[in-house]
Amino acid sequence: MLGLRIAGTGSFLPGPPVPNSVLEAESGGAFEAAWVEQWTGIRTRHRAGPRDSVASLAAEASSRALDAAGIAASDLRRILLTTSTGGDRPGPATALDLQARLGTSCLAMDIANGCHGFMTALDLGARLVATGEAPVLIVASELLTRHRLDPGDRRVFPLFGDGAAAVVLDAPRAEGGLLSSVHASRGEHLRALFCPGLDDPEVVDGATIRFLASGREMKRYVEELLPGLVLQAMAEAGVGPADIDWLVPHQPNAAWIVQLAALLGVPVERVPIVVDRSANLPTAMVPLGLDQLWRSGRVRPGQLILSFGLGAGISFGATVLRVD
Repeated sequence: MLGLRIAGTGSFLPGPPVPNSVLEAESGGAFEAAWVEQWTGIRTRHRAGPRDSVASLAAEASSRALDAAGIAASDLRRILLTTSTGGDRPGPATALDLQARLGTSCLAMDIANGCHGFMTALDLGARLVATGEAPVLIVASELLTRHRLDPGDRRVFPLFGDGAAAVVLDAPRAEGGLLSSVHASRGEHLRALFCPGLDDPEVVDGATIRFLASGREMKRYVEELLPGLVLQAMAEAGVGPADIDWLVPHQPNAAWIVQLAALLGVPVERVPIVVDRSANLPTAMVPLGLDQLWRSGRVRPGQLILSFGLGAGISFGATVLRVD
């Protein structure tokens, strides 16, 4: 077990909610608003303003998490920023911009690992806390709507939004921590979900997110790769589905979450569903769900939280957290 406690959480969704009807008009009829809600459960998403950046969204979420934790930015030992598109520039790390905005000087770094990025950072952050490098700020920040989405691609354009979410990890006060943290990658599926760089041949069609795998193939990846890892995480934690108090997974769409909860035998009422109003914020969905759960006042010490996700790469993982 990796001992830790979630000392505070925070999130930030910029601007007013943008309904599906707006995207239908912008797509030139590539899809219908009703179709988006029917098949994904997504009703709205948020869009960053012209002066927003990955770093500015991250700073808003981070400040809220630090306030909730009662921890000053100057007390942080590490900052881990996760984003699915490389941040605001190729270099230096966007985490350094975030660090300057927070007014601290601890080691800060970016982690780019698709939708699995936050869980990758959580695994690393837990190990930092276990070796005395606490508190640790983990913030996931996404700005996708400005340049990364093709309005004519109905598989991508209505699915994503902008926003950020953060957690502050600190040393446990009791028995809290990650009971298990299991992760894997399958690099042979690198282009299943893909955003090309400047030197990729695919960039001639635009530097936008695209699914190069079919919907059937993506479904197969989820069904073949994720369940075994989730079962392994529960087995290593010594628990079963009946022991899980809360399910806080990555949320690519609401329909997927309902199906997975049913498959695991976890009542959907134990899942803080956020994707219906935020759309998919690749690395930020798990911490956004954690923030909603923590702020609901329903979390109690000793409760168990199962989180899991699968994203571009393909990279995937699962954790079981005992609340401190």
